[in-house]
Amino acid sequence: MLVPRIATVSACLALSAFLSAPVAAQNAARGKTLYNSFPYGCSDCHGGISNPKNDPERSKPSGGVKSGIVWQNIQLGINSTIDGNNAMTSLLKPFYDSGAIIDTDLQDISAYLQGVFSGTPSGTVSAPGSAAFGSVTVGGSALQSVSVSVATAAVSFTAASLSGANASDFTISTNTCTGSVSPGTCQVGVSFHPAAAGAKAASLLIPNAAGNKTVALSGTGTAAAAGGQLSAPPSVSLADTAVGSQSGSSVVTLSNVGGSPVTIASVASSNAGEFLLVSNNCTGVTVPSGGSCFFGVVFKPSTTGARTTSISIASNGVGSPQAVIASGNGVPPSGGGGGGAGTKVVAVEYYHPVFDHYFVTAIPDEIAKLDGGFFAPWARTGLSFNVYASSGAPAGASTVYRFFSTSFAPKSSHFYTANPAEYAALLTNPNWQLEGPVFSVVMPAADGTCPAGTAPVYRMYNNGQGAAPNHRFTTDMATRNAMLSRPPDKAWLAEGAGVGVGMCSPQ
Repeated sequence: MLVPRIATVSACLALSAFLSAPVAAQNAARGKTLYNSFPYGCSDCHGGISNPKNDPERSKPSGGVKSGIVWQNIQLGINSTIDGNNAMTSLLKPFYDSGAIIDTDLQDISAYLQGVFSGTPSGTVSAPGSAAFGSVTVGGSALQSVSVSVATAAVSFTAASLSGANASDFTISTNTCTGSVSPGTCQVGVSFHPAAAGAKAASLLIPNAAGNKTVALSGTGTAAAAGGQLSAPPSVSLADTAVGSQSGSSVVTLSNVGGSPVTIASVASSNAGEFLLVSNNCTGVTVPSGGSCFFGVVFKPSTTGARTTSISIASNGVGSPQAVIASGNGVPPSGGGGGGAGTKVVAVEYYHPVFDHYFVTAIPDEIAKLDGGFFAPWARTGLSFNVYASSGAPAGASTVYRFFSTSFAPKSSHFYTANPAEYAALLTNPNWQLEGPVFSVVMPAADGTCPAGTAPVYRMYNNGQGAAPNHRFTTDMATRNAMLSRPPDKAWLAEGAGVGVGMCSPQ
């Protein structure tokens, strides 16, 4: 994933005709605001937000503005003359070309117009403004569930995220506020696990089509006692797995951050029928100060849907017992649940704060060593996405190969590609060595769209900043937009098909 910018897939979305299907639901509430705001000015020609069906240019109601329920039609009107009318082009194209208007804005406006013309009632979302975790010993953790209420009508949610000065001290452990949520409540589970003593604060963003919600998170880390104390990750996510099948192992590292040895009495899963503990070298082991042990957990769902367990670690250390929440999603044996048949595994993202580099891996041994601190200061970002195991990929999937380079010492670089042209170019480049196939994915169409049951994985390039190339892959649109919106000297570039889609993640 870390590479000079060589051959890429198509980077532009070319439209030659009106398209017929809208994108997935976006933020209609935001779109309503944009519709009536500078520099969009939709209301200047089509009527204000109280009556957006007016179309005076054609002397009939809803003539031109209704076509905006497909966001690509708005984009087409900005970039070209339609039926001899170039009003949108002359007014909006300079803003579009400069990035003041982006495709996400057009998608949100389109979502608002879809509601206007369909008469669909608007759902509402409410969430608490804050969540306080109190005092937690460094190396320990505390869990809270943020309850989100949906009223009036179903609302579409996208992935929740964390930000703020101490975001790394918090983790989203579970989230049922995803996709279309019917009236009622859904939950976002958050863990507070301070890495150092002191007051900690972060923000939890819960994006949804009715208007994003932000929850202020706070907690205080207290110094670990002089005695032994285990530090455990608050949660672990396992790959979507077919009912009756078993996932690969996810490794959990327990580290002794206290000053005395800790003897571990037991490691037990509350849902041992679906979350089985394997390769356990922790139970009955005495872990010295600064040492660690590992155990693996595999997922064998008995039914479809979201499944969880609490893994309890009992020891003579401070804060015992401790809990690690493991979660997974059971899918039908035929491979249903999105993305077709195939063995899915999770590709986990890590960050190196000194190099300002990102790295992603689905290899269990690498994940275990990264989580265990063998490659410090690499640490999880909290983001991940599904891929197919190379040995269990469905027909039509493309193999992703990984290359490695030490030509940018003291920094090293990895590069992932399923693109035949990139693969061939790197094979002949003496600065890059082929490590081999690492996983498989479905590739996007030339316009950046992904097949049903998969989600776009956006690919970004650091433009060689810091004298070493680096790529980042994410399914999170907010993360992608933040990377592309950095100051000019630190901004990343979009690469891939359409708006910058490098591959498609099975859901």
